[in-house]
Amino acid sequence: MDDKQIVELFWERSEDAIAETDKKYGRYILFIAKNVLSDDEDAREVQNDTYLQTWNSIPPERPTALRAYVGAICRNLALSRYRRKYAEKRQGCVDTAIEELADCLPDGNDSDRVASERIGDALNRFVAELSERDRKIFVQRYWYMCSTDEIARENSMNQNTVFTILYRTRNELKAFLEKEGVNV
Repeated sequence: MDDKQIVELFWERSEDAIAETDKKYGRYILFIAKNVLSDDEDAREVQNDTYLQTWNSIPPERPTALRAYVGAICRNLALSRYRRKYAEKRQGCVDTAIEELADCLPDGNDSDRVASERIGDALNRFVAELSERDRKIFVQRYWYMCSTDEIARENSMNQNTVFTILYRTRNELKAFLEKEGVNV
């Protein structure tokens, strides 16, 4: 079943919408949740919460790319759970990835929606301009929260090469955002 048909099921309030979403994107959603949380039980709960939030948001939303839509919902839910669970202690890959980007992005205290959208648009343009290899590595690290070791294995490269690519890409991102007028 294609995304448009699944979205129609949500609009019709058919319970088949969740079953079809699970069939098509269940493994993808679980992959995102597990990468962020590193816990099977928490990941399953986030997967179920993703289906619930998707159910509650369609309608009124009518996403054209359901995979990206449920992926973003899942990632946001997983990161929220991660922050709650590890509020007082620093934990592995997610904290490290977030700290790596801290010097490249505004502090997040800007509640101005227009400014946030402008930063999001700039980030999308930046990522689109990266080479295919660098874009893949950047997305694996900062969207899927993969460890540098996982990225190195998946891309058949040395972990030091991954560190170097990420370091250079973050520096390029910072320069790009400054050029775009974003206060970093």
